[in-house]
Amino acid sequence: MDILANQKGAVLNKILEWIMIGTAFLVPIFFLPFTLNTINLSKQFLLYFAVAVMVFLWLVIQFATKKLTFHKTIFDIPVLVLWGVYLLSTIFSSEPQESFFGGANIFTYSFLFHTALTLLYFLLVQITAGGKKSLNKICPAISSSL
Repeated sequence: MDILANQKGAVLNKILEWIMIGTAFLVPIFFLPFTLNTINLSKQFLLYFAVAVMVFLWLVIQFATKKLTFHKTIFDIPVLVLWGVYLLSTIFSSEPQESFFGGANIFTYSFLFHTALTLLYFLLVQITAGGKKSLNKICPAISSSL
């Protein structure tokens, strides 16, 4: 039974890697023509959707292999502190809804966006902690998006 669970986990891990690579590749070129803000909003929708799918898939992998592995780096605490600062600034903001979802035309300064980026960071750490192979695949995709 453990061998089957490990095989399922390996297949799902590959799918997770390719979703990460696809997200890094698609974000710079993706747009939705029917939104009011065709540049920023569509890229954020893609990021939110991809991060939600990747978090779900990562949780499925953890349940399929019947073990919870969480890799730590030295950047985890600073990233969490920054996320906490965004949380506090959203809670104590004069416009909490705008701080949470974003303004009329500026969605990149929202708590939701920074939460998605924080989750993306932790997913990237979990995916690349498995070996240097996946890092060699993801780094060119990320650098091509710059």
